[in-house]
Amino acid sequence: MKNTGFLFLLLFFICSCSKTDRAPVTATEPAVYKNLAYGDDPLQKMDIYLPANRSSSTTRVLVLIHGGAWAGGDKAEFDAFITTYLAKELPDYAVVNLNYRLYKNNTNLFPTQENDVKAALDFFNAKRRAYAVSATTALLGVSAGAHLALLHAYKQDHTGDCRAVISIAGPTDLTALYRTNSAMAGPLLVPVIGGTPDQVPDRYEAASPVHFAGSGAAATLLFQGGKDPLVPASQADLLAAKLQQQQVPFQKVIYPEAGHGWGEPELTDTFKKTKAFLQQHL
Repeated sequence: MKNTGFLFLLLFFICSCSKTDRAPVTATEPAVYKNLAYGDDPLQKMDIYLPANRSSSTTRVLVLIHGGAWAGGDKAEFDAFITTYLAKELPDYAVVNLNYRLYKNNTNLFPTQENDVKAALDFFNAKRRAYAVSATTALLGVSAGAHLALLHAYKQDHTGDCRAVISIAGPTDLTALYRTNSAMAGPLLVPVIGGTPDQVPDRYEAASPVHFAGSGAAATLLFQGGKDPLVPASQADLLAAKLQQQQVPFQKVIYPEAGHGWGEPELTDTFKKTKAFLQQHL
């Protein structure tokens, strides 16, 4: 009888703890954390913007990844986008803005950047309850950052928390990119990947999101310039075909006269379609 009573109390305690752990965490005041370190390198930093009246059960997360050919760029490029557009149009989202280690002088070759995105999100995910945000996540990247966003969503997100990914002029198949545009893309790809597709084919395949876009992948929004001299529209076409084959929800937007990036009126249209896509899939 004593053992039975002890087991009953133990079970009651465990169940009580489990219910407490599952209870939503809330916070009424907004908060901003700048340059939080998720690793030892000076570039392994992130900014976190938390909205007012947030909850671990309802507050969605948008992760931003800057571009720069894996060798340049900075999270500061998104600052105006965060404080103006996102603060106005998506005020109830938490925003995570990442830096990552950059290729330089034969150091930080790929997959350093892929690994840093994963490390940053692992760091953030471990603190979601402390930040009072949910696990529901979307990734948005530009150029090389779009490539990293796609790669993380398809290859590294083993929990299924990433519900949507948005690529703005992102490479999707690095082998095809090299072979169709070696004059411009080659000088960028070869150093960071560590060779040509003929020399290191496995590295190109492992770094190409198109090879990991399987059934059940995150809903995908692809923006591409029709006259992009660096990442041709065919890169979006290749991924769209794979997503269609795998029955993954996707939307492809080609701006016929745009290059590798664009201004108005395409920019406003990009923001509008991004907001609608997030509302639909998150």
